[in-house]
Amino acid sequence: NVVDAAVVAAPDPRCGEVAAAVVVPADGADLDLPELQRHIAAAGPARQQSPERLVKVDSHPRTMLGKICDVDLRKAHFGR
Repeated sequence: NVVDAAVVAAPDPRCGEVAAAVVVPADGADLDLPELQRHIAAAGPARQQSPERLVKVDSHPRTMLGKICDVDLRKAHFGR
């Protein structure tokens, strides 16, 4: 259901920051946050590592080496 994904820190008024998943969904995929959280929980990480927000995008910004540029992701979607 997901072609590409990154998790970045997003501002939160209560906690300061929370995990946010920025995903490129597969064509025709209907991904929602509860489904993503169930998938991550099944993989076994701690509950606080599960994203509390979901942002769907067409593509991720990349560095010259082809890595996802998390700084640009945070600026584009969370203003910082």
